[in-house]
Amino acid sequence: MATVTVPRGELEVVQDVASNPDSGTSSEPSVSFTSLRFSSGKIFYTWNETSTYSPPRLLKLAAQSLLRNEVLRGSDLEDLPAGLFPLLFMEAVATKDQESLIKAMVQAWPFTHLPLGNLMPIPNEKILKATLDGLDMLLFQKVHPRRWKMEVLDLRQNAKQDFCSLVWSGARDACSAKVTRQTMEGSPNMGKKQPLKVFADLCLAEQGLSKFLSCLFGWAEQRKGLVHVHCTMLQILTTPIHLVREILQMVGLDFFEEVDVCWEFGLTILAEFAPYLSQMSNLRKLHLGNIGVIHFTNYTSPERKEELAVQFISQFQNLNLQKLHLCTLSFLKGRLDQCLRCLKTPLQTLKLESCFLTDSDMISLSQCLCTSQLKRLDLSGTYLANLNLEPFQHLLERVAKTLTFLILIKCGITDTQLSAFLPALSRCVRLEYLELYGNPISEAAQERLRHHTAKLSRLRFETYPLPMMGHYKKGARRTRFVQIESKLSGTPGDLGQSKMVTYYTYPCYECGTWQFYHPQYPFCKCMFD
Repeated sequence: MATVTVPRGELEVVQDVASNPDSGTSSEPSVSFTSLRFSSGKIFYTWNETSTYSPPRLLKLAAQSLLRNEVLRGSDLEDLPAGLFPLLFMEAVATKDQESLIKAMVQAWPFTHLPLGNLMPIPNEKILKATLDGLDMLLFQKVHPRRWKMEVLDLRQNAKQDFCSLVWSGARDACSAKVTRQTMEGSPNMGKKQPLKVFADLCLAEQGLSKFLSCLFGWAEQRKGLVHVHCTMLQILTTPIHLVREILQMVGLDFFEEVDVCWEFGLTILAEFAPYLSQMSNLRKLHLGNIGVIHFTNYTSPERKEELAVQFISQFQNLNLQKLHLCTLSFLKGRLDQCLRCLKTPLQTLKLESCFLTDSDMISLSQCLCTSQLKRLDLSGTYLANLNLEPFQHLLERVAKTLTFLILIKCGITDTQLSAFLPALSRCVRLEYLELYGNPISEAAQERLRHHTAKLSRLRFETYPLPMMGHYKKGARRTRFVQIESKLSGTPGDLGQSKMVTYYTYPCYECGTWQFYHPQYPFCKCMFD
């Protein structure tokens, strides 16, 4: 018998391991926990010394065993080591028909933060209801269980951190906050019970709120003063404006940090949304895409269209954006200056995808205060062939010390235009990511381009165009690809410097996919047939 001590959770696991006679020698031994005992905040099992499981693996096996053997009772959770709670909760959520255990664990949760959203890639009403039922039994009680510390229920999905990391980071933040609170004992609010904070992403489809969000908001509405719902992300997908109004009146607009609007109803509806946008004082990222164009042509006069555009754009002056994404907006043509000059703080990211721009728009792009410190610039699908790109050269010179991502896919850039801004591009010393495929650039221009990018020591990912291959026979296409690649890869700063360089041509006429070349990937299969 041996003992493993897990420091963070003060958990001792002693487990009995029996080899599986039906498994091969390469399989892990099966683990059977034959006894369970709590003592002084520790949990004990019998364990054969032949096992080589690490403490984290033992914790996971212990959690699975507790669920499989159904040895836990509500009273046992009071003595269950805190270190086992996150893993046990993860297993309960992943296992069917464990709502009663989820409810009991919520009532005994020994951490300040429960990031439930990270365990639900798809919103699950049963799990949400079990969680809310567990909270109900505590919200109305004057005396809470001694271990219950929950202050935040987070229903958002955080792709950057896993569930356990979020739980423990929340616990550390709470310790820091506790020290701060101890210095504020004279505050009149110190004796008041603080409301439970619930964080959620607000996603609105055509029918408005989903059943999951309806359940949450209905529950919170009946517990005003005890629960505060904070929505940091708003996504609107073809939602009727009257439903948007009703829902936004239920939440605090100043909590929104990100808004994504994809409306097919046109600028008229977008202008009605503008007053709500202006109240989002903490908004950091705004994405507007696919705003309907048909309504402008058929039903909106030019004068009215101008009035609505100005009404909407004027709301930008109340925002402190860091990221602005504008995609397929016809009303932006000739008005980019109005939009950018409303912004009083520098942007980190600007995306103008498939937009219609004029020469005056390009001048505004190069001169406005908000574009002076860009880290990411994306003009994909915005046709630049008929524009003077000298202002674009000035823009690159302004952001030479900050720009890390530059994406110019399918912009119609010609050799002459490329030559105009190449010197400025070579001075973007922080550039890491450059995409230029889908532009009609000749081999000679590409050689000059590769000589300039060779000076950029941080550049690690590049995509470039190759000439059209449609007039070559199938057998000759691959040969031509290899010839061009061999010539270009001899340029200084090529694949030998830990860079990923990919060459794209236009879509294959037969299969529709983009033909490309990279040493690690095959050609389009049509080239071999």
